[in-house]
Amino acid sequence: MSRAALSIDRLSCLVLLVSVVFYFSQDTIIPFEAVGKILLIVIYGISFLYLIKMVMSKDKFHTIMKLLIPFLIMNLFGYLFSSNYLEFGILKAVLLNFLPFFPFYYFANKNILTTKHIVGVFIVLLPVFVFKFQRSLQILKIENLNDYVVDNTVYLSDCSLVFFL
Repeated sequence: MSRAALSIDRLSCLVLLVSVVFYFSQDTIIPFEAVGKILLIVIYGISFLYLIKMVMSKDKFHTIMKLLIPFLIMNLFGYLFSSNYLEFGILKAVLLNFLPFFPFYYFANKNILTTKHIVGVFIVLLPVFVFKFQRSLQILKIENLNDYVVDNTVYLSDCSLVFFL
């Protein structure tokens, strides 16, 4: 691998990690919705480019990759052939959960993404998730005027992040 390709991969990994942190910290650090959409496009773009790069490579696929690619294709066609195009949330969640696996797998194989990076991202995102949970809990308590509230807002973020990293 040439030095230029390695530096591009390192920059892509850094941009992807920073984009993940800022995307999941929407409404806490970044109040603007437009920034979240731009970050989502960056995450999808880098992920799709590395998916293409891995599909075109001569290396053999790992077993999980053989399962994720048909799953992504199935969900994409399921969305395209459904009559409800306004429900982009499900497709967005599927793509956000599974598409970034490919660049992170690539970066881990090339020793660009290390355990230190992953732990750092989790340490940065832990207070963000706790803050988001507490804020949504307070909002639900105000709306319901109860002390007992069930809140599942952080589970989606945690599940996304587990598959993401």
